Amino acid sequence: MKNKDLLHTKEYYNKNGELVSFHIWCSYKDPLSKKHKQNVKSYKIPNNLKGKKELDVFRLQCQLDLKEQTKKLANGILNKPMEDMGFYEFAEKWVENILIRNKQSYSHYNRCKGYLKIFKEKLGKYTLKGLNQLIVQEFCYWLCKRTYKKETIIVKQSIKQLAKEQHLTTRNIAEKCGLAHTTVELLYKVGNRVSRETANKICNGLNIPIEEYFNIKSEQVYY
Repeated sequence: MKNKDLLHTKEYYNKNGELVSFHIWCSYKDPLSKKHKQNVKSYKIPNNLKGKKELDVFRLQCQLDLKEQTKKLANGILNKPMEDMGFYEFAEKWVENILIRNKQSYSHYNRCKGYLKIFKEKLGKYTLKGLNQLIVQEFCYWLCKRTYKKETIIVKQSIKQLAKEQHLTTRNIAEKCGLAHTTVELLYKVGNRVSRETANKICNGLNIPIEEYFNIKSEQVYY
C-alpha cells in the first residue's frame, strides 16, 4: 500500500497461508541530519480478530500509529543523542525491533517483553551514558539472588482422538480456539511443551479439563 505520506504496508503469511503480521514503514526527513530516513515497525495480528472488517480496522490503527510516531521523528520530538537516551527507552526500541529482524520470533519477543520489567526496576533511571561496569555488576548480583516461578506445561493426552470423535479438522479447532494451525498441531503429540495461554485456549474452546490433557509443573528457580 502506498499513499501521499509515503506509507507502505507489507503483509506476512505463515506456511499455512494465515496472515500473521503487518510490516509497515513510513519515510520522513530527519531534522538533525537533513537526510531522508524510514521509520519501520512490525505489528502482529491478534488471534481474536474476526473477519475482514476487523482486520481492516486493525490495519488502519497500525498505520495511524506509525504515522504519528513518524510525525514526531520528523519534528525532532523523538530525536536525541544516543548517549543521552535512557537505558530503558533504548531497551524498549531494541525489543520492538526483534520482529523486524525476524518476523517469526514471537516467543523470543514475548520473553524479552517480560525481561524489560526486571531491567526497568533497577536500571530504568539510568541513561546509556550513565551506565558503568559497577552498576551493571551490582545489577547482576541482585538478579542472581532473585527467583521466579517457572511453569512447564506438557501435553499428557493428545486431542487427536477428541477431534476425530467431534469431526473437527485442524482448521476448525484453530478457528474455534483462536490459535494458529501450527500451534494446534503441537497438541496432537504427547510430550510437546505448550504455553499456559495455549493450554487455556484449547481447554476453553473444546470444553475439556486442563488436568486431563496436560501435565503442569510449577517451581521457583533462580535467574
